[in-house]
Amino acid sequence: MPWECKTNSDQNMIEVKYTGKVTAKDLQESTSKVITMEKETEIHSILSDTTEAVLAASIVDLYDIPTIQYAEEDADHRGHLAIILSESPKEREAAEFFEVTSRSAGWRVNTFDNRQLAIDWLISSR
Repeated sequence: MPWECKTNSDQNMIEVKYTGKVTAKDLQESTSKVITMEKETEIHSILSDTTEAVLAASIVDLYDIPTIQYAEEDADHRGHLAIILSESPKEREAAEFFEVTSRSAGWRVNTFDNRQLAIDWLISSR
């Protein structure tokens, strides 16, 4: 499995780490897991680390997450998602597309070049 989700109690956030080849199915499964964890824990700060990910999903797959999957799984609009960008131009572009699509659909998503900036944004968004 190229992703791992865990609760970071010290920072009061849910963390998702992607490594290696990440397919559309992986993105859907990890998204479902995060939505479930958010409901169970009432933690609405999500940190997504894509620095080691190699995306094997299409733009349409990325578009469907905030426009279809979030609604189908009743994601909480109080959530804030910070994405730590990869250095790879392809993966950066995909994450930035996801950010724009998500914001257009009314979700709070932001991309960052490093972990600390992402954490600072999540903390300031509470």
